[in-house]
Amino acid sequence: TELSGGERQLVIIARALTQEPTVLLLDEPTSHLDINYQLEIMGLLKRLTSHEGLIVIAVIHDLNLAAQYCDRLVLLHKGEIISLGSEEEVLTAENIKSTFGADVIVKRHVLTNQCYVSPSPVKRPPGALRKDNGTIHLICGGGEGASLMYLLTEKGYEVTAGVLNILDTDCEVAKLLNIPVVTEAPFSAITEEAFQAHLALIEHADAVVLCSIPFGFGNLKNMEAAEAALRMSKSVLMIEAKSIMERDFTSGEATKRFGELKNKGAVTVKNQEEMLTVLDKKISMAHTLNSGAMAKSMTYR
Repeated sequence: TELSGGERQLVIIARALTQEPTVLLLDEPTSHLDINYQLEIMGLLKRLTSHEGLIVIAVIHDLNLAAQYCDRLVLLHKGEIISLGSEEEVLTAENIKSTFGADVIVKRHVLTNQCYVSPSPVKRPPGALRKDNGTIHLICGGGEGASLMYLLTEKGYEVTAGVLNILDTDCEVAKLLNIPVVTEAPFSAITEEAFQAHLALIEHADAVVLCSIPFGFGNLKNMEAAEAALRMSKSVLMIEAKSIMERDFTSGEATKRFGELKNKGAVTVKNQEEMLTVLDKKISMAHTLNSGAMAKSMTYR
């Protein structure tokens, strides 16, 4: 029977090992292999270096595999060494940008604590977004707004957000996408200054989306901001992916206010897809009404 690519690669490595080398040179040992064989081969090489004292030098284009299995990394560009050292020293967004011309996000994996690289969304310069669709303000946090920021900007909306902890994932994504955002110091309750800045952003929005975020006494002012948006006659959509009672850490205060928001006209949706559908309809209707009002004004003149 014919061997698969991964099996052939394992046979080649096994043949090399029969010669009892002290150094093994490999050129893209995981190229064109499925993930199962990639992990098997890299795991084998790691064990050989750890337990047999073998030195393995490999050319690897998969930066995440390199970070996971290699003790030292060398980043090359046009035959020159750009960086040499640990994964943390070598795999920086700046090094990868200068070497490959790619915008990436480098984070530490939540389970392994090792660096991992992922593509960065296209970073749009300020003012490059179309404003025809209107401005959407996200009341978010804890990563609940990150994907929405990208989806809304891709659909042509201008996006703002707040109030976000400086270390929050949503805050990091907002910076990547050049989204105006109101921030607060880490592990701090929302101050009156941040709250007022938040209201200023909401005042310029066409609609407000309250994401499915947990509420504690420290960020309850974000619920107040949604209440203020209704008083400003803004369309308010509330994503309830999880019941508000599951997200309420304020002894019921957030649940009470959430119910009041619904009674005053805020619309609840279950997920992002439903939110986008409702939002598109509301913005389209608002534009139609504005166009009609403008035409009527011109007729009266």
